[in-house]
Amino acid sequence: MSKPAKPRAPERGFERFGPAPRVAAGTVVSCGNRVTHRKAEEMARKNVTVQLDEDVIARAQRSARNRGTSLSGLVAHQLREVAERDARYEDAKLVALEALRNASRRGGRRWTRDELYER
Repeated sequence: MSKPAKPRAPERGFERFGPAPRVAAGTVVSCGNRVTHRKAEEMARKNVTVQLDEDVIARAQRSARNRGTSLSGLVAHQLREVAERDARYEDAKLVALEALRNASRRGGRRWTRDELYER
C-alpha cells in the first residue's frame, strides 16, 4: 500500500491569479471541452533536475524573489501555464476541425482558370 501524498504547501507570490484550485482524488474536473478524473497518483509531486546556465539561474532567482516565491514555485507556475495553454490550443483545434468536417459546402459553382482571368 502506498503512502498518501503529503498536502502541498500553497505557492507564494501568485495570489493575483486567485487561489489555486484544490482537487480531491476522484473529482471530475472540467478544462474547456476536456473533462478529466483526477487520481491520487496524478496529484503527487515529483522532483525534476534541470541544467541551466548560472546567469539564467541568478536572474530567475531574483525574479522569483521579486514575486515572493521560490525558484521552484516560479518554474512550476510557468510550466503549468505552458501545459494549460497547450491543452487549450489542442481543445480549440479539435473543435475547429470538427466544425470544418461538419460544414456544408458554400456556393457550388466551380471556376476555371480561363474564366477567372478572362479579359
